[in-house]
Formats: sequence, C-alpha cells, structure tokens
Amino acid sequence: MIAAAIDIGTNSVLLTVAERAGDGSVRVLADRAEITRLGEGVDHQRRLQPAAMQRTAAAVAAFAASARELGASRLRAVGTSALRDACNTPEFADLLRRQTGLLLEVLSGEAEALLSYRAVRDDTSLGLPPNDLIVVDIGGGSAEFIHGDAAGIRFRTSLDCGAVRTTERFFHADPPTPAEIAATAQWLDAQLATLPDFPAGAPAVGIGGTFVNLAAVESSAAQEGVASLHGTVLDQTAVARQIARFAAMPTAQRRQIPGLEPKRADVILAGALLVQRILERFALPAIRVSVRGLRYGVLWEILATPGP
Repeated sequence: MIAAAIDIGTNSVLLTVAERAGDGSVRVLADRAEITRLGEGVDHQRRLQPAAMQRTAAAVAAFAASARELGASRLRAVGTSALRDACNTPEFADLLRRQTGLLLEVLSGEAEALLSYRAVRDDTSLGLPPNDLIVVDIGGGSAEFIHGDAAGIRFRTSLDCGAVRTTERFFHADPPTPAEIAATAQWLDAQLATLPDFPAGAPAVGIGGTFVNLAAVESSAAQEGVASLHGTVLDQTAVARQIARFAAMPTAQRRQIPGLEPKRADVILAGALLVQRILERFALPAIRVSVRGLRYGVLWEILATPGP
C-alpha cells in the first residue's frame, strides 16, 4: 500500500509519501515541504487571510497531485494550530475540498501531541531506548510536549507558543531590541512553568522546522540535505551561539545564512529562544533532532491500518 500524509501547519505544509511492503517494511517515496505561512496574523485577528488560504491550498493541491502520481491510494490532510484558532477554518476546508478533493482534519492539541510522539517513538532509525522519552514539537502556532515510557504516554499537552505566534506577539523591531528579546524569554518561561517536571536523564527529541533549521545552520552536513540531519544533536552552547547571531542581524541578513530556509528567517530567533528555554527548564544538556515530524505519525497510523 502507498499512502500520503499532508501536514498543514501554521508556517509550512509538509508531505510524506510512503509504501508499505508485504513484509511490513516501509519505504519513503517522497518528502517535501513548502512554507506558506497560513497562520499569518491569526494570533491577533483569529482569522485566516485570503492570500494565505490561497497559497496554502495551492501547495496542498500540488502535493496531493504528486502523491497520487506516485500511486498513493490513501491521503490524509491534517491541520494544526492556526486552523484550531481561526474562526473561518470552515472556509479554508471548503476551499481545500474543492481544489484537492481532500477532507481537512483539524487536530486537537492533544491529538497533535500524540501523533508527534508516535512519529518519534515508531522511528526505529533513532535507536531510542524503550523506556522514558520526551518529545518536543515546535510549530508555527504551538509547541507540543509529550512524555512517554514503555507502558505508553504519561503526559501530553500543547502550548500556544510557536515560532510564528511568538514573533508576531513580541518582535516589532528588526532586529528585535534587547528589551523585546528579554520580554519574550520571560513569557516563554511562564508558559513552560505550567509543565510538570520530566524524569531526569530521559532522552529528548525535537521535531519541527525550528529544530531542523537550527541543526542545518550548526552542522556542516547541512550541505548534504535535510535527511543527513536526522539524529543530530543540538546542545545549549550551540543554541546560545545561534541566538546571539540571529539577534545581531536583521531578517534580510539572516536570509543569507547557510542552512537556514530564507522564508524562516523572520521567525527563527523566536524558535531558537524557545529551544533555549526548554533546555533550561528541563535541565537538558542537549536535544536530538528528528527531521520526521507530525506527518510521520499520521503516516504510521495510516500504514498500520489494514487495507489496499
């Protein structure tokens, strides 16, 4: 069976197409991403903007067509933070249905967290131990935090402190002023203070564009493609160094940084600050990076269901 998962996020749209062989093994046929900024302005206005809906629907339509050309018989499109928040999400869902034939599934924060965890836990390539595991998924609108062990998930939640939302809420100067950065860090600390303490020493894995881009900027392996970043590690020193670098230059200059997606240049500082505060909050010396995010959790779920 060939299946496709499309993750329609606040900042980007991601596609993964994979085939399940008769022996149960899975082969990835396509893995693509496009930044469309669907959630632009949603934090303030609680509405999806017409231009953002059109460019996102166009990206989804192109991805769906590619998946079908590859032979995908099952396609699932899921939406996250911006689509949870916006009052006109039904309008976007109708646009998507008309342009792609897909039914939009808007995930709750807890459902998103569950699928993010599954994307990591079911990924044997990471070589994770079967017991305690912490997964952090930083998106554009929200961030998910999940703790699980051999018996299953122990805690999961979603906080509205994603990279796009935080940028729009706090950063008005370009580059942000020291006062804006300090206020952002203080606010992020307050959000993270609502989380319970996780087991000391448990391995932590980060997924989402913020982690992947920080790893790409840090690692010389970025020149070999995103897949080469899978399983790499970000430590506190590397994150602090990148924060200082991003904070010292305007968005236009950040776009020239090797490894950083140019369309992510305006929100990467907020994302990096969140990573730093997470490492501090849970006393983590480092966090491992997975390039296989939420869409892989969706995909594993599709492929686990019997059918053609």
